[in-house]
Amino acid sequence: MGKNRYKNKSKKPVSITFISKPLIVIVMLCLTSLALLFAYDFTMQSTYFNIKKIHIDGNYRVKTQEIIKLAKIRKNENILSLNLALLEKRIINHPWIQNVSIKRSIPSQLLIRINEETPLAIVRIDNIAEILINNEGKPFKEYEPDLDKLDNLPVITGIELTESEDNFLFKGLLFNSVIKVLEMKSFGRIHQVNADKNMGISIITKHFGHNISMKLGFYDFHSKACKAEKITTYFKNHITNKEICAFDLYDPENVLVKSKDKDALQNLTKGGA
Repeated sequence: MGKNRYKNKSKKPVSITFISKPLIVIVMLCLTSLALLFAYDFTMQSTYFNIKKIHIDGNYRVKTQEIIKLAKIRKNENILSLNLALLEKRIINHPWIQNVSIKRSIPSQLLIRINEETPLAIVRIDNIAEILINNEGKPFKEYEPDLDKLDNLPVITGIELTESEDNFLFKGLLFNSVIKVLEMKSFGRIHQVNADKNMGISIITKHFGHNISMKLGFYDFHSKACKAEKITTYFKNHITNKEICAFDLYDPENVLVKSKDKDALQNLTKGGA
């Protein structure tokens, strides 16, 4: 009788490795997800992360409570639940706020940094409206004297708004000339700027303690300011009985000067003439 060659062979156990490894991975992922969800839910509901302090810096015109109201930040709101980009968008809608950045300081402090607009001048448009422009020449709000209280700003006339990409802006050679003049300190404290497309820029400025009108044209403002300074100094030192009241600097090679008699001015001030 032949030997059964299969009889003594032991049966090998079926491996479950190929079944257990994917299953273990799935179970671990589920447990991890549950743990993360639990941690998130716990964090969002924990009073430990509630806002306890809001620090606002850089606001001088816009009041702190007004900024909080604009952002719609609720008392004791969880700091981690805030959408900072949305808060910034709400705050920047205020016309006096140029840009804003918001950061969390864990666990319970919110840091808000405000950059307000720096007004450069008031643009008067045909006695219809007055618009504030910032130090970059961009209009940012309609001027409200009682609220804004900017009596010392120069007033610009003769400039028109231009529509550009759904925005209204001041631009062009004439407006650029106005901005150059306002950025200079050589003309003293400028009260008024008139822009004319044919004659250029003329200003009224307080120089050497009294108002002087100046016709400046379109260009070469630095050399014209230097020439006006030299002439004014000469009058002050050598022609003491006269006071300059106007310059025509349109042609820097042919400057015209208008003056008044100081004695007559003093008598008029005292009511004697």
